[in-house]
Amino acid sequence: MQKQLPNPLLPSRYYAGLVTANCLLIGLAIVLYNESFDLIRYPISYSGTWLTEHGNPNHLSALSFGGAMAISAGVMFVIANAYAGTAQRHRASLSLMAAIGFVFATFSPNDLRHETHALGSTFAITALWLIALTYLQEIGPYTKPPRYLFLFCVLNVPLIAYATTNFLNKDEPSFMLQKFALAGLAFVLMLSVRLAEQHQRGYCRTP
Repeated sequence: MQKQLPNPLLPSRYYAGLVTANCLLIGLAIVLYNESFDLIRYPISYSGTWLTEHGNPNHLSALSFGGAMAISAGVMFVIANAYAGTAQRHRASLSLMAAIGFVFATFSPNDLRHETHALGSTFAITALWLIALTYLQEIGPYTKPPRYLFLFCVLNVPLIAYATTNFLNKDEPSFMLQKFALAGLAFVLMLSVRLAEQHQRGYCRTP
């Protein structure tokens, strides 16, 4: 017999916590970066390196970024456990995949273990993207087409643009697009989960 989520609002609250923790701690890491942090040229993970681009010690910034990744891993493990055994087992698997990715990102600073960090980050972001897609699919039947199309584009267009520019120009990838892609993912994930939960509780009229 499939179990029910202990609290129907648990996923949206944890995803909101995930996004909030990352914004605060990564923002702090950028502030603590031991030289000027170039938001246009640098990937976000540069705020978690032990040395800056010019070789300055960057330990406080790295610890703040690592804290964001560790909290993210913990949150995704909790969500995976909540989904396990329910009708949302596919989300449990994806959440576990994201958690493992965040663990790799936590213990693999970009400047020390770049390939491992990149692999972990790819696992985490891909899993969260797939989770967002499952929620978009869920809310599709009761969401008006213009809003659904808007959410679909906000989620996918920046990610596709970022992936395409990186593939075509590997020497100088557009890390500004990375920020738009992550912001779009966070926005759509939180909103789609919230809409799905409201619908399940009977609070949601057709948007």
